[in-house]
Amino acid sequence: MAEGKAFERQRWIESAGGFEHYARAIIPLLLREYETSKKPQVYLSVGQSSEYLMDFKIIIVTSKTAPCERSLALSCAETLDAAKGLSVLSTIPPKVYGGEELDIIDLRADLDQFADTEEVYSVIREKLKQVIGEFRDFDEGMRRMDTKKLEEVKSILRWRLDESLLRQFYYSLEDFYRIAAPVQEIIQLIRLGNKVLRKLTKEPDKVCVEAKNIGPDHGPPKVTLMAVAYLARKRLFRDCLETIKDYEVTMNRVDLERETVLVCRLTRDGKPVSSARLKALISKVEELGSTSNPPAAPRGEQ
Repeated sequence: MAEGKAFERQRWIESAGGFEHYARAIIPLLLREYETSKKPQVYLSVGQSSEYLMDFKIIIVTSKTAPCERSLALSCAETLDAAKGLSVLSTIPPKVYGGEELDIIDLRADLDQFADTEEVYSVIREKLKQVIGEFRDFDEGMRRMDTKKLEEVKSILRWRLDESLLRQFYYSLEDFYRIAAPVQEIIQLIRLGNKVLRKLTKEPDKVCVEAKNIGPDHGPPKVTLMAVAYLARKRLFRDCLETIKDYEVTMNRVDLERETVLVCRLTRDGKPVSSARLKALISKVEELGSTSNPPAAPRGEQ
């Protein structure tokens, strides 16, 4: 992966849930499917998640609404918001692509009101069906795989990690990475994230870093995993990106109340980072703690 492409990937992963990510990764597929089938397309993506709440972004592609007709997004939003346990956070004005209309709704589910996650999805699907009729749930297969993988991760980590924090780590990972990555890789990444978070509570003025090379069971290392934790007020995300720009990176960000944790998957030319390079990279990231300037941050940096 070229350096520019690597940086571009970080930008849309950082803003996962933002329109840019969906415009590039999902929306063209939804539009193409609708043009072919003429059947409304719906994509449900999980954003922030905890033990009690789960945020969704709902993308709907259907035929363009006539100027005199009521907004589809508004009708869907009202129906969803009226359901017990669901609250609409925001809607985005419709975007028109030729004869197709795109609507995006941000939704929150109170998990105390549902038996399990699958019931949340079932209620959302039913409410959307009342407004737009039969539709294709574009990512249902992926979502089932995602839910199954989360259960596998929880079965191994639930005794070592608070479930709310585990879910935050898990759902901070980019959608397609969660589906494609081996369960053991995800578990190792979450463990590293939790480890640096614990270190940070003991040494809050530092940038805490942990990394390791891993591979399949009993096999040689294939990738490098790294976790970085620092106080959120230090705003070191861009500095960390600059430090690892020469590597092929999948980086995901977990924003807690006072801390920020970055969890990364690194390779170079398709191989894990060598021991010598990794040691130097860890030192370089740790040094960011002594050079950061907490009070001022570029406008727009989260």
